[in-house]
Amino acid sequence: MNELMRELTLLSGEITKQLAQQQLQIEQQQQQIEQTKLAIATIAYSGAVDRALLARHIDAADPEKSEQLVRRLLGI
Repeated sequence: MNELMRELTLLSGEITKQLAQQQLQIEQQQQQIEQTKLAIATIAYSGAVDRALLARHIDAADPEKSEQLVRRLLGI
């Protein structure tokens, strides 16, 4: 009976350890997801700002000047 209790205790400890490791992995994955969401939001915001600045400087009355600005902004 003592041997059975010892084995059950060891098994219980192993299960607890595995659950703790899984919980840690889940928390790390959640942090990675939040970091990815933040990166995506930052890129989207940056793109929106770039488009707003570009739209403010593009002059429909002077397409050549607008094209030069676009080329300069794109590095071409």
